[in-house]
Amino acid sequence: MNSGNFTNTPTHMVQHVKNIVGGYKMGALRALAQEPVQNALDAKRKGEGIVKVEYRLLRRTNSNGESCELLTVTDRGTTGLQGPMVGADELQARNYQLKPVENWAAFEAQGYTKEKEDTLGSRGQGKAAFLYHSHVPGDTRRMVMLYDTLLESGEYRFGMRYARPVDQVMTPPLFNDEAREQVTRERVQFEALDIPLGLAPLAEVGTRVIVPFLANDELQDLRPGGELPCWLQRCWWRAIQLGRLRIRVVDDGSGEKTDIVVPRWWRDLPRDKGKPVQSGRWHDLIDGGRLCVWGDLPLNDGHKIRRLVLAHNDAWKDDEITAEPEWNGVQLLRGSQWIETLGARAEYGDLIPPDMRPGIRGFVEFTKETDTELRKEANENSQHDGFNRRRKIVRDIRDHLNDRVSEFSHNMGWETVSTIESQQVPRRDMTTHSRFLATFLKPKSRKANASSTKGDQEGSQLLWECRLDLDYPDPASSRVDWGQSIRRLYVEVSFEPGEELLGSADLILEWVDAAGKAHKLCSQDDSLWESYIRRLEQLGNGVEPPIEFARAWRQAVATMLEIFAQEND
Repeated sequence: MNSGNFTNTPTHMVQHVKNIVGGYKMGALRALAQEPVQNALDAKRKGEGIVKVEYRLLRRTNSNGESCELLTVTDRGTTGLQGPMVGADELQARNYQLKPVENWAAFEAQGYTKEKEDTLGSRGQGKAAFLYHSHVPGDTRRMVMLYDTLLESGEYRFGMRYARPVDQVMTPPLFNDEAREQVTRERVQFEALDIPLGLAPLAEVGTRVIVPFLANDELQDLRPGGELPCWLQRCWWRAIQLGRLRIRVVDDGSGEKTDIVVPRWWRDLPRDKGKPVQSGRWHDLIDGGRLCVWGDLPLNDGHKIRRLVLAHNDAWKDDEITAEPEWNGVQLLRGSQWIETLGARAEYGDLIPPDMRPGIRGFVEFTKETDTELRKEANENSQHDGFNRRRKIVRDIRDHLNDRVSEFSHNMGWETVSTIESQQVPRRDMTTHSRFLATFLKPKSRKANASSTKGDQEGSQLLWECRLDLDYPDPASSRVDWGQSIRRLYVEVSFEPGEELLGSADLILEWVDAAGKAHKLCSQDDSLWESYIRRLEQLGNGVEPPIEFARAWRQAVATMLEIFAQEND
């Protein structure tokens, strides 16, 4: 490459990319399906009716004469990477503030914020999604991406980013004829890099990102019919249905192509556009099953659910890529983009019988004002694949959805899980559950030890011992992100003395290393349990089904994990 110099940044870009993409709990392909399209929609050009995004695999020959493939992701109907170049010194002088139209600077910068916009787009997610899939040959992990853009003014630009592992950006980029000439070259050479290109210059306003050096074991996932098109459908089906977006995946080598379409269960969705209905309205589905639509459901603080749709069909089976729910449950959409799914089993297992759960599908979308609130950094994570369940607005949404799923289940005539379980559990077992929880949770009700000389004011305390075995989401790491599940949980509890004493509950969370040494992580006194104690007392003498206790315990464990997260942020 004869023109342009490469400016180093202090970022260890390879590790930075790994950290970012590692934060996507459903994997790197979801990031690649999600981030480029999100950026394209954010850059939609005024007056354009639809944004088009194309993922294309191109077969080339490297300098050794071996066949290789590169990926291009091209958007149209957008502004392109407009705006001036903003160098590192100028960005620092601005206190890392960019203007809304400075897309080129935003694409090349790290750690900036844009005026009048949230900070979720400034974390480098889009760049990381591309770079992660580039595997430059060599003993050291390196990544590279190239990009060109055609602006409304007719200006043409070509840039390059190289993670070696230090982050390098070509400064300044190439412009106009020089940029076009570089794109059409059979190969681009930079130091030891030999990148096969041979592309036609962009003919429409928009942006193209080029990812060379794809790993061979990833190629099948990127082709039509592979995993990438599945993620594109999961993320963007609603925007496609509403006519805002068109996505195509093309394999030049085989000639295969596929357009991303709406999943079959939503293709005949009633009233898919326009003002939603005011209350639940039921419909019989063409291929069997039933569907209910709610509209304008009020939340707290003036927020609203614009539309909620729940459907069930016995013919629909589990259709997930990962262990996390994608279709099976209620999809939360923000700005017509799928963020996360509240699973039929994990979230609504108390309301939906097991044999009915595979056929459950649903989605919820919000008013523009509520969408804006949800996108704030404190509410939505930077990977755009989950909401912060500790936030009030998210709790309000989950509570409201729980009520609607309960209503749906009742109207479908399903016997509730609570009823089924209460019929199968003997009264003796209910009493055992009740006595165990009372012993563990009842605060400040200690009976005096007979050997104590201090009377009723200070008696013996129960000494509890708890052994916990579990499987983490990633067997190689103890990291657990919000929304992930710890599986195969086994708890063994014992206490001394063995007689029936009532005591206060002080929780201490410890980690025991391989040498057997205990390390205290956090602790909480019995005030944590006061609300559950009151609930326990309200339940009376154990006549309620054990599932009530299970719900209280599940919430108690969630509260403890929140404390752990806050202590260890």
